Amino acid sequence: MDSLNKRFQSEEDCYAYLAAIKWKGNQYICRKCGNTTFHKGRSPYSRRCNRCKYDESVTAGTIFHRLKFSIPTAFHIIHHMATSSEGNTSVELSQQFGITQATCLKFKWRVQSIMSAIIPRKLQGDVGIGFFNIYNENDRFFYLRRIEDKRRIFLAVEVKNGKIVKAISQIVDDMKPDIAREMIEEYVSPKAHITIASGGVRGFKKLEKEYRSLSIVYRWGHLDRHFADFKKWIEDEFNQRYSIKHLPSYLDEYNFRVSRRRNPQRNFDILMRAAMKRLNKST
Repeated sequence: MDSLNKRFQSEEDCYAYLAAIKWKGNQYICRKCGNTTFHKGRSPYSRRCNRCKYDESVTAGTIFHRLKFSIPTAFHIIHHMATSSEGNTSVELSQQFGITQATCLKFKWRVQSIMSAIIPRKLQGDVGIGFFNIYNENDRFFYLRRIEDKRRIFLAVEVKNGKIVKAISQIVDDMKPDIAREMIEEYVSPKAHITIASGGVRGFKKLEKEYRSLSIVYRWGHLDRHFADFKKWIEDEFNQRYSIKHLPSYLDEYNFRVSRRRNPQRNFDILMRAAMKRLNKST
């Protein structure tokens, strides 16, 4: 945190940082007319189109547009989410930065949407995959709060030297070999050695014929521990008034932190660059 305070001591430092990413190499394309020439705009680091006179601020089209709190505070929240090993609830962020919990939550969802846009490389080496219920089979009670949707989470983890170094998860409707096949094709390297934890569900044996380096077990310890850690974290993070539609955002945040915990200090810059890439694709 001290390094962040030294790096961004004022709002101008924050705006200069965003401008360097948004208009890297002095590149500029007007969002309104597509013109590529400009002059200085009204606000700091803004640019005004020489043709249509549209004045674009450095935060336009980004998660920082129309913030209800200072931009240094936004930088600190992102830094917390990017570098904390256990994450931060919106209540904790609200207490730390003196803004409402609802405001913190909405901004947190914005940051989570950026995390989901960061495409990880395919899992390599020793990879375990499996499906886990997000409801209790006995009383149909959602692990987090009561939700009747009988949905499941697909998990895939890359293990190196006995530790999980990368994780991918996604909500799915059922545990089927066809879904497992789709997930393998999308998220796992063809050269990986795959272990499927079937949990006794039938039908996965046919995948052994399709993938030479695939084995099937009843349970796999790495997956069980990973899901247990996820449940513990999400139970603290998730609020009962959120619907299940918000769960994928929390999965994205958890995957991001697990997959990038070896070098957390770089995560802040990774998130910022990802935000600007999303902006460029939308213009």
